Amino acid sequence: MTDIQTIAQLELDQHIEQQAQQVSPEPKIDITDIDGFYNFEASVNSQLIAKIWINTSYKYSFWVVEVNDIEVHHCSLFAEASDFVKAAFANGSLHNLPQVTPPVEFTAP
Repeated sequence: MTDIQTIAQLELDQHIEQQAQQVSPEPKIDITDIDGFYNFEASVNSQLIAKIWINTSYKYSFWVVEVNDIEVHHCSLFAEASDFVKAAFANGSLHNLPQVTPPVEFTAP
């Protein structure tokens, strides 16, 4: 691909993205560390939509996603938790998720 073709493709991609945002804008989800100790809040337009926090008593799934004070998802990585919130919010299912059963708690030998 030549430089001119590359530039033209980038401009076209940017134009398509701008058109998509005008037709169906995606709200920006802000994830904020609220205390510096593994407690986060996910919000859209300053409205809280979920909490993400870490529970070290769980053996494998440390990260917890909570919506309306109900645990709806467990995972082992923060990135998985934040991606879950973003995907569930984007498809409209974030506030319709069933409560999950907490994982087996870790007990030290």
